[in-house]
Amino acid sequence: MIKLPKISGGQLIVLLVISRMFSMFTYKPTVYNISATAAAAAVLVSIFINFMIFLPTLSLLKKYKGRNISDCAYLSLGSTGKIYTFFVLVVCLFLSVECITQFEIFMTSTIYVDASPAFFIIPIIIAAIYICRLGIESMARMASFIFSGLIITIIIVVIAVSPEISTVWIEGAGRGDVTGFFEVLRENVFGATEIIPFMMLASYTKQSHKKSIAWFCVITGVLFEVISFLTFTVLGNYRETIMYPFYTVAAAAEKALTERFNSAYVVLWVFMAVIKLCVYLLVSAKALKTFFVFKNDTLPLLITAGVVLTASLVAAQRLSYVNGMYYFIISGIPVILLALVFPAVIIAANKIKERRKNK
Repeated sequence: MIKLPKISGGQLIVLLVISRMFSMFTYKPTVYNISATAAAAAVLVSIFINFMIFLPTLSLLKKYKGRNISDCAYLSLGSTGKIYTFFVLVVCLFLSVECITQFEIFMTSTIYVDASPAFFIIPIIIAAIYICRLGIESMARMASFIFSGLIITIIIVVIAVSPEISTVWIEGAGRGDVTGFFEVLRENVFGATEIIPFMMLASYTKQSHKKSIAWFCVITGVLFEVISFLTFTVLGNYRETIMYPFYTVAAAAEKALTERFNSAYVVLWVFMAVIKLCVYLLVSAKALKTFFVFKNDTLPLLITAGVVLTASLVAAQRLSYVNGMYYFIISGIPVILLALVFPAVIIAANKIKERRKNK
């Protein structure tokens, strides 16, 4: 049975930070040929925008204490509110597939080039199912250890590659950076899909959400700034020719420290992938339970995992599918629809009800 006891707000945020950092480790700041200054400014602005996007959800969670956003939709809109839960289910399944395919591409392109996609997809699904069965509390404890490892790894990388850092690559922002600035800003804002699991799992936390979300936005923003800075200053123009720039920076740290450091980086990245997959699978299973009656909590988890496994095996066969999923995410549709449009509808419905009562 999937146990969902209370966890602290800090534990939930650590889960979400790990999930977000999985994407950041594959961050490529040169897609739009943007200067380091403009990229840093885009990340800084995204911290404030990301927090603003959380505000409608925070407002609803404060009104309906102890509830998740799906409950808020049902209490406000009745059965119609289940439409929201359906979209949550679809989007979280989609994000689970995107996570697995990104994981598989990294592993088959940098670690085991000749391996079959199934060699990586099936084990990570099995691991995620097992961890989800242990419950969100165990998952949060695991994430805390991974987060500690993440911070230590980044510190080691910074120290190890510090002799290679060249500030000559830090250029001032120019007129040509305007387009790149908004594209990087869009990726940072709409790529932060962790607001969706937060909306569904916040009811299991013990404290105020606003402070926790502020920490999430700041921590992810600072870590992103560090990764971007290292990528620009260590790799220079070479960053434009490689698929995983920060992995290359970590490889430079390996030469400076020990031959085994690169392996430690990969292990950390794998654990982050598992945590991210667990978060979205758990939310998917929770959303599925809204529509069907199950004798236990394991069955919806297995159903959602089966759907994700099948879709991932298909998507892994064509890189165009993976690219399509990525561009769909940064288009902003998932975040705008689930974090802004639906909460706005719920808030509006609540105001209409209040006006009718006052008449």
